[in-house]
Order: sequence, then C-alpha cells, then structure tokens
Amino acid sequence: NHLEEWTARRVRNANVLKELMSDLPLEFQSVLPGAEHVYHQFTVRIPEHRDAVAAYLREHGVGCEIYYPLPIHQQPLYKRMGYDVSLPHTERAAQEVLSLPVHPSLSDADLFTVARTMREALAAVQTEAIAAR
Repeated sequence: NHLEEWTARRVRNANVLKELMSDLPLEFQSVLPGAEHVYHQFTVRIPEHRDAVAAYLREHGVGCEIYYPLPIHQQPLYKRMGYDVSLPHTERAAQEVLSLPVHPSLSDADLFTVARTMREALAAVQTEAIAAR
C-alpha cells in the first residue's frame, strides 16, 4: 500500500543528498536516460579512504554500509567454479562504494546531518592522510 509513497520519498531523499553533497569528492549513482531509480540503496563512490570515512560516519551516528565488499567473481563459490578472472573496474568499485541512509522515514534534518557528517568525515580523513605523510 505504501510502495509508491515510499519510493517517491527515497527518490526525493537521494536528490536532496546529491544536492547537499554535490561539491564533495564523491561519485553518485547515475540513472540512464528513460530509466527511473528507486534508490533502494543510495550508494556513493569515495575514491580514497572509504573505510576511514565509513568509520567516521558510524562513530558520529550516521549509519552506512558496504554491501558488497568482495566482488561476485571473487566469492569462494565462483572461484571453485573456475572463475579466475580479473575485473579491475568491479574490483575498484568494491573498494570505493559506500551506501548512505535514504529510507523514507528520514527527515530533512536527518538528511542535513548525513551531508554535514560526510563533509566532516572527508575533511578529517584528508587531514589524517596529510599528517601521516
């Protein structure tokens, strides 16, 4: 009964997050022309320090998840089946993707918190990376 309403809310939330974080060094999911995204997950790519960003977000109360840390072709079952291939784009994506909250019950304040905390996380890990040099 709520599917259309919840989907519309997820799409809205994703668009708000994209707008709030458009100036950050993130890559957002693209939507092909003529297609509609339901944003079951709102996944961004963080080219550097993804795990540190995720840890920062969690420590500061923003849930996030790495749903596919190991690409399918590297899963033990597929290895046993003889799939011993290198898929560099897939492997890179598995190291960079992070899913952020987008569920329909998020308020605007929640979305601002996600974006603000992502901004803080990226700044913090960049500062730590510079200090470690």
